[in-house]
Amino acid sequence: MAESIYNLLPEIKEETVKPPMYKATFDHSRKVPYSTFDQRKAKGGMFGIKEGKRSTEPRHFLRVGEGTEARRRAGKRPELPKIVHGLGGSGGGAARSGSSAGWASRGPTGMKRGLQLLPARMKPPVPRRGERPTMGLHSAKNFVTSNAVETILAVPANRRRPPIDYLKKEDFGRVPDYLAQVQAEVRAENEMVEEFVREQMGISAIAKEEIPEMPSEEQAELVDKLKAKWDDVNCR
Repeated sequence: MAESIYNLLPEIKEETVKPPMYKATFDHSRKVPYSTFDQRKAKGGMFGIKEGKRSTEPRHFLRVGEGTEARRRAGKRPELPKIVHGLGGSGGGAARSGSSAGWASRGPTGMKRGLQLLPARMKPPVPRRGERPTMGLHSAKNFVTSNAVETILAVPANRRRPPIDYLKKEDFGRVPDYLAQVQAEVRAENEMVEEFVREQMGISAIAKEEIPEMPSEEQAELVDKLKAKWDDVNCR
């Protein structure tokens, strides 16, 4: 450090004040909510440490089928035939205890079955050295005649209908007939409604013919009078 007059001043040591000790709001002595690790094993416990064991070794934990509920369910399950792993017959694979014929006729629960669950051989065996394929077979069948008979007796296939070409139809570009029928029905309904309204108002077609038509001179005179009355009323 370089020489300075401030080096003659005594140094004041600042005491570090420790903050208060942190205390979590969660109480560690209380049980964790919705946890079953610190309580007695329930009736249907399926995982965790076995009942009565306090060791954390893996061999003391429950495994598949060792729970109370699992053991109860296991007592109701049907016993399946044991599977003996190894060569079963000449085809190899896994063989079941007992005869293959009994297994093909009856299932694991003792019920009769029509299909064999596991075949005796997954694939055909390798031919032996002395085996030879059957050769020299001849047939007396007349394939030409048989093919002709099959073709004659065969059911003809359904032919697809060609798509309709609307441009080549006879009534293309014309007004459809059903539109004329609809228009006639609409006109008939309108006439019926008009006649009903006339009957309600007391004016029939016969009375309309009997009423004389007002002459044009009388009509013009009536209009002039109405205009004069209108001016007289609105000028006040």
